[in-house]
Amino acid sequence: MFILSLNNVFSIKEKLEEGDLALQRSLRQNMKERIELDRDLIQDIGEIPELDYLSFGTEPCDGREMGFRKAYIKPPVLITAEQKELLQKESGEPDKEQVFQDGFYEIGRVPIRVGYLCPKEEKEALKNAANALYFFCMKRTKKLLPLVARPAAVEYYEDGMEEDYIKVAEKVKRKGNLNFVIALVPDRKIKDTNIKGTEIDEYLLFKKVWDEDGIPSQMISLSTAKKIRGSIEENDEIRHCLENLTLGILSKTGGTPWILKNPIGRVGLVLSLSKEKAEHTLMDAQGRILGKGTEEQIREYVRIYQRKDGRFARHLLILKPDRNLSWDSQQQTIPTTLVTLGSASFGHMLIRQGSHIQNPPAGCVFYQDDLAYLIQNTIEEEKGAPKPLVVRKWEGDLSMPEILNVIYD
Repeated sequence: MFILSLNNVFSIKEKLEEGDLALQRSLRQNMKERIELDRDLIQDIGEIPELDYLSFGTEPCDGREMGFRKAYIKPPVLITAEQKELLQKESGEPDKEQVFQDGFYEIGRVPIRVGYLCPKEEKEALKNAANALYFFCMKRTKKLLPLVARPAAVEYYEDGMEEDYIKVAEKVKRKGNLNFVIALVPDRKIKDTNIKGTEIDEYLLFKKVWDEDGIPSQMISLSTAKKIRGSIEENDEIRHCLENLTLGILSKTGGTPWILKNPIGRVGLVLSLSKEKAEHTLMDAQGRILGKGTEEQIREYVRIYQRKDGRFARHLLILKPDRNLSWDSQQQTIPTTLVTLGSASFGHMLIRQGSHIQNPPAGCVFYQDDLAYLIQNTIEEEKGAPKPLVVRKWEGDLSMPEILNVIYD
């Protein structure tokens, strides 16, 4: 197994928007094809006289030469509704799509009363998406979400006018009987008023409106919503969209899709922080959701859990999507390890046996004491190459292998 560094020399998003089909095909290249492309590029560059004839190597680096250890994490055994174990794929990974047939381990107990928002010109897209989601979740033997059929509110806003969205959102809030919001939002970036010269996704601003009042929400991009039309049985893309939306709503309404059959090592509690202040999630060692909410609410959940069953609260693992996301671990009353998770911006991993190169399967990892690159999903050769998850430990006593076992599971 090896780590290979690849650098993007152009904006992928800009090229895709231009309809560059060649680039779209390149994004589906497996590691063998990426290596060949990289070698061709390096040979075209050749030596650089202006830099004392600097040249680049064409072979990938062995991670062990860079101070990494390599390992393979065995797939976990997961439990769904009625204590059923998820079957395994040929790759050894749990077949998580099975959960939509068996039913989730636990769904929220409170009926979900949804308020809907969308641009005035996209009423049909909202209707299709909302109906498809309801039938996908409710018209089956095992209901996936406790959705209330009648919308708590349906409102429309002028596309391109943030002020109108906020005005309509405030109107929806005053309805008083909703506890969840689904909004169709544009696929575009706008200027970030907080950081000069930068852009942010417009949906982040829309989501913030609900986050400020602690109302859980699910933003759906217009491009995704417009895909949700037709028969699920005849269109895998629609089914995958609905599965992802269902899991997103489940996690925000106190549900748990599956849990680990066996707890992991010394870890007693896992806290997954969110950039939305009201959506931090506390789980036990098997993945049961103990509570969601603000920092103050989460700390109270930790205290309650310790009083209830302190022998299991051996260690708290905090997972952060951003190093700059604040959390005062000194206030915790149990040992705490702090970790950030992110996508590799320029690194890939591969397996090489002699001259044969292939994608690494899920569970492959290169790690040091405080840094690791983990493959979470097996990607078939014809569908592209997996992108490693970057795991960085900032403080705490848990070892990297203990952390990786929890994250992969």
